[in-house]
Amino acid sequence: MHSISYTRIAGIVVSIIGIGFILIVTKGFLMPLVLGALFAFTLYPITSRMERVGIPRIIANILGISASIAIVIAIGIALSLLFSNFVSDLPTMRTHLEENLISAHQWTETNFNIPIYKQKLWLENNVTIDEFLGNNLGNIFATTKSTVATTGLVFIYSFFFLYYRTKFVTFLHKAIPHQRLDTFRIVIKKIGTIVPRYLLGIIIVVGILSVANSTGFILVGVHNAVFFGVLAAILNIIPYLGPVIGFLLVFIVTLATQDLSTAFAVLGVFVFIQFLENNILTPNITAGQVRLNPFIALVGIIAGGFIWGVVGMLISIPLLGMIKIMCEHIPSLSPVAYLLDTSGVEKYSLSIENIQRRFKQWFR
Repeated sequence: MHSISYTRIAGIVVSIIGIGFILIVTKGFLMPLVLGALFAFTLYPITSRMERVGIPRIIANILGISASIAIVIAIGIALSLLFSNFVSDLPTMRTHLEENLISAHQWTETNFNIPIYKQKLWLENNVTIDEFLGNNLGNIFATTKSTVATTGLVFIYSFFFLYYRTKFVTFLHKAIPHQRLDTFRIVIKKIGTIVPRYLLGIIIVVGILSVANSTGFILVGVHNAVFFGVLAAILNIIPYLGPVIGFLLVFIVTLATQDLSTAFAVLGVFVFIQFLENNILTPNITAGQVRLNPFIALVGIIAGGFIWGVVGMLISIPLLGMIKIMCEHIPSLSPVAYLLDTSGVEKYSLSIENIQRRFKQWFR
């Protein structure tokens, strides 16, 4: 018995390693294909409604894809304009950074007795102002040039997934044993309902956060507030890690190029926005769609980052949601579904009522 169980465990481990290796090696081929499938799931509710009112499938798909392309182009143009404004302000930011560095050098020398020339020597060997302000941030947007072809493939794949979806479903009906067809229909229906709602919910949340972040940054006096507000909102797509990365980036840039009070005001905006998102936006827009164990979700995000980079981090949650739905309806995989789900996980809320209740418990 022990040898059989050990053999099964070893087989699972080897399979996971093999799948990870295949995903890394075939990244250029599989990544746009998976993105195309997810995008097709997102567009399916819209195109199916157009079909129900009498619009031919090919026309409905073309309209859906064309509208999506127009939205992506508009967003790209808007981001380019925001980034160009940010770049035009780099000389001013450089001046502020140099002034803040002089003050920091003097403070460090006074309090830690480290000569200014040693501080400058260390900075010259480890980081430059131009690299801090321009190159690292610029590389983030420069990489978008190499994704144009991939984006084109995603739209093409999405069109064919939508157009031939009946054929794909019929193929699966033929390939799956007859006794499991009812389970298959339930799984497909759930995936076709939950995943689009989750993905569309994320888009809505990003739009709302873009306005909220930008408004907060404007009120506290952050330079290029709209640019940083939109950037932080886009990074929010990555669960758990994205919001922290976005606001930490804004905090560091503000701390380096503006005064200390404005930088700490950014942290105040971060706390308020996270309170707003966790208690109003996420519970009412995306919660209840893909319920995942936070620890498993975090591990999936990190694993997705190792395998497919930022794209892997973005799609890890909906893919884990699909896996959970499938495991829920396969008896032998029900333990995996339990591990992925939030069942048995104590939930903490930052709502005002919950905070008041906990304070009362602490100070009894």
